[in-house]
Amino acid sequence: MNLVAHPDKKRRWQIVGTAGCILFGIALIANIHPIGDGLWFWYAALLRGGHLLYADMHVPLQPLFVLLTAWMQELLGNGWLASKGLALVQLIAYCVGLLLVSGYIRWKDWQKSILIVAVFAMTMGNPFFRFDDYHITGYCFEVYSIYLLLRLADEVRPLRRLLVIAVLGVLSGLSLSNRLNDGAALFVACGFVLPFFVRR
Repeated sequence: MNLVAHPDKKRRWQIVGTAGCILFGIALIANIHPIGDGLWFWYAALLRGGHLLYADMHVPLQPLFVLLTAWMQELLGNGWLASKGLALVQLIAYCVGLLLVSGYIRWKDWQKSILIVAVFAMTMGNPFFRFDDYHITGYCFEVYSIYLLLRLADEVRPLRRLLVIAVLGVLSGLSLSNRLNDGAALFVACGFVLPFFVRR
């Protein structure tokens, strides 16, 4: 017996909703994120300048997001447009993750499109929400973990199941290195759900 619906084929309105969310997110990134105004930008700049994360800068969280920001600075530079690279990648990854998860919901195409837009809007409900912050990184790990768990329910090949479970472990580990409490919650939740979603 299937625990979840199979991904549907007709996704026109879901794609329209997702594209609308991405365009709105791009407008936010371009209009309200000036260069270098974020704490993480300067943490990454100091890290690239030779300062130590915990000994010198006293970083209050796990290092993943600082390392990602520093890597993007190395890759793209420190200009205004280059500083938006990580925010844009996270925006697109999050919206595509919502689209993938929506395929497993037993609703009509237009209803799922509204759901995608509503979840996206609720995500940004916090007035301090930004796409160049570590919170959206954690959301991406969580959304893709949900998608992989849904895929796992339909997967019959043992090697594919092991691969999906391994990727789930990697996502939980990355989430732990991004924010400890979110990562621990994701790890425990995946561990609890796995026995129910893996086919016998």
